[in-house]
Amino acid sequence: MARKKIGEKAVQSTDKLKNLVKEYYVNKEDEKTIKKLLSEQNAELKQLLTEREDFKNSDGDYVYNTGELVCKLSNRLTKTLNEDKLLEIAKKHALNNLIKTKEYVDTDILEDLMYKGQIPDDIKAEIAECIQVKTTPTLTVKALTKKGDN
Repeated sequence: MARKKIGEKAVQSTDKLKNLVKEYYVNKEDEKTIKKLLSEQNAELKQLLTEREDFKNSDGDYVYNTGELVCKLSNRLTKTLNEDKLLEIAKKHALNNLIKTKEYVDTDILEDLMYKGQIPDDIKAEIAECIQVKTTPTLTVKALTKKGDN
């Protein structure tokens, strides 16, 4: 009797898994289609908004109100620093107090020395403690291809 219940639970679990995998696959395919559509609509909305100066507000944003929804296109300002160019300017103008050196381990040389056996085992053990391993679970569901369909 107990064996029958265990078997039934296994079948139910397998059926549930099979159905969930199928549903996930369909939803993932739908997501790809929707993402493509959204990308196209996003580009078209931006174009249509910027063609109409009457939608532009005093902040320079384009705003359109449908009566139910508000669509706003604004420009987000982000700044990045060109450190190579800044370093050249600092050297050119002798601003040496701005220039720092950063110590680092040349991992190519380390790998070569380890491969050649030129690093003792006790040091290898210490080095191994510096390695951080991160495992990220990744779920992939694909349609099976039938033989001869290639």
